[in-house]
Amino acid sequence: MVNFGIVTIPTHYSLQPAELGVWAEAHGFESLWFGEHSHIPTSRKSPFPMGGELPESYKHFFDPFIGLTAAAAVTKDCGEPARIDSNRCLPPIFAPGSTCSSARAS
Repeated sequence: MVNFGIVTIPTHYSLQPAELGVWAEAHGFESLWFGEHSHIPTSRKSPFPMGGELPESYKHFFDPFIGLTAAAAVTKDCGEPARIDSNRCLPPIFAPGSTCSSARAS
């Protein structure tokens, strides 16, 4: 049997992480993955690759560990069999203490 998951980068403009976790679990998704780009400069020296200005949603990405914690708190099967995880973590752009604290809390 094929398992399907959801990969997204939640923002203030998207479905909130807890709501998405409940929805994904109710619809039989195997996993929920949150990406991150929480340190994108809002002032751009280089142009946005897709042209135009940086989209407003890029300025409002959630910390993935906070979003994942919210999703895990409201799902019944966190980890068994559902997986809630980050598809990326970029330690060089974070302060080590806050990254460890966020990861430990989730």
